Amino acid sequence: TTAPTPPPETPKLYVDPAGLPEEGRALLTAIAGDESPDYNVMYGGGRFNGYADHPRIPVPIRSGPNVGKTSTAAGKYQFIEGTWDAQAQKQGLKDFTPISQDKAAWGEAQDVYKAKTGRDLTEDLKAGKINEAARALAGTWTSLPGGIEQGGRGGEHFASQLSFPPRPAGQSL
Repeated sequence: TTAPTPPPETPKLYVDPAGLPEEGRALLTAIAGDESPDYNVMYGGGRFNGYADHPRIPVPIRSGPNVGKTSTAAGKYQFIEGTWDAQAQKQGLKDFTPISQDKAAWGEAQDVYKAKTGRDLTEDLKAGKINEAARALAGTWTSLPGGIEQGGRGGEHFASQLSFPPRPAGQSL
């Protein structure tokens, strides 16, 4: 007799518009929760119009360790213009639309994580290494645990913002 044919894999019902894995989308959602409420926000809370390119507007920093300097941070993940330019060039992004911002943020997260740990970010997120990811990315997104602008919130707050699929019993984030 022959073995029964296994059932076909259940297709995903949702495909991320930027092509991110679900762990990547969850990470970016958690990062954005502390960085910016929307895709058209500049450092300090002002808004920009249009998504043709990064707005490149220097805004004075009025508090924190960088007071007196300026920031060009903009978008959902608060890209400074140099970081944006590097990811846009690397990925061939032609605009600053929400999908381009998502792609660039995920690319930056992967690049920074690989450079700091030598490991793959997606695989480590799947393995539940949330706090390691936060520590490695805190220099890029300074509101993350360990970053200079975390506002007193620790790793538990960050981990609570991530929404991953259910994990086997005993395996925590």
